[in-house]
Amino acid sequence: MRFSYIGLFIALFTTLSLLAETAYGTETNLMQAEQFEIPTKDGKTKLRGEINFRGDKSRARPTVFLLHGTGPAQRDYIAQDALADASQFSLKYAMFLIIAEALTNDGYAVVRFDTRGVKCSQLSCPDCGHDPQPKRWGELCVDNAVRLTASLTAVTEDIQTIHDYALTRPMVDKERTAFITHSAGSFQLGPLILRKTVIPRMVIMLAGLAESTLEGMQWQNTDRIVTIAKKCDLNRDGLLTRDEIDRCGLSPMTKSQVIQPLHLDEGPKTINDISTSWLSNRKLEINALIKNILASDENARNQPGGMVAGAVVGPMAYSYELFQNKQPVVEFYSGMTGKLIYYIGGKDSSIDIDRQRKAILLAERQNKKISIRTFSELGHSLGKDELVGPMDDAIVPHLIKDLQSAFE
Repeated sequence: MRFSYIGLFIALFTTLSLLAETAYGTETNLMQAEQFEIPTKDGKTKLRGEINFRGDKSRARPTVFLLHGTGPAQRDYIAQDALADASQFSLKYAMFLIIAEALTNDGYAVVRFDTRGVKCSQLSCPDCGHDPQPKRWGELCVDNAVRLTASLTAVTEDIQTIHDYALTRPMVDKERTAFITHSAGSFQLGPLILRKTVIPRMVIMLAGLAESTLEGMQWQNTDRIVTIAKKCDLNRDGLLTRDEIDRCGLSPMTKSQVIQPLHLDEGPKTINDISTSWLSNRKLEINALIKNILASDENARNQPGGMVAGAVVGPMAYSYELFQNKQPVVEFYSGMTGKLIYYIGGKDSSIDIDRQRKAILLAERQNKKISIRTFSELGHSLGKDELVGPMDDAIVPHLIKDLQSAFE
């Protein structure tokens, strides 16, 4: 699949296709699900989701909100590449379902939801079949007209709407809440923390962004490609070929994000050229594109910003808002009264790990409640792969331990 550069900006945080509904738990300790369907603040659609808990519904308990990244995503959040063969989707990749089962078993309530425009999952999609690229999921399970309303502002408002609704439910202790975010969920939640319209005792960011969204997007479309190119020069001859990219162990989405801008289908490229003249020209090109997006009118910002598996990732307005923000994401959380913990994978190919660590450590000097955990052998989905899941078994115990410290 080929993307416009504009689509790439959004798609880099939307490489995961995240879906599925199932029955949970055992007969003796069933994880219950109270479904909800509530209107969005802008009145353009309804938000569907569920609150999971075990035991007495009338008993308030500490509650954790799970926030996914950019793009169309279902509440179970399957950490698999959106361009993977449909037969590769399974519940072992269901990051948020796995977390919900563990946390409810530990006494928490968990709030999960489908992002605006998502109607069904790839695992339960009617007539999706098993095409090599499951584009029919986008056709059958995503309302693309609604996806065009998913600006960054709208997505942040959706989080607020779901948060406020959940606090009215009897199983939710409104004084004891926390958030677990993945990827772009870090900067989608940030404005609410800054405005203090949500006041959690803890936020745990899985592969969250610390630098500004502008810096993150610039890096993903420039230096990141050079880093991957050097890694994939498998025979170390200084020449990168399409065959080496195919054998480098990259996810389908990551491969497409390297092959297209380097034009590897047209022939091999030298690592020296990629690191010098190509990188210099690419930065000029990307900066010009950003300038054009920031100068775009409202009509242009309402156009699709990218497509993945037949689904609209979001409107151009999403990128417009990302490029406007020059403030480090971690600074949105600097006045938080609760704790902020970043979980960073050492193999994560979607963020510059050194730059994130520098921004986090700087923020930590100003607010001792900000900290970082590094998992050197894990990637963007906190699994063994650089991008996708399944999430490593060691992550959930860390989440439980850290959450316990917030609610002591």
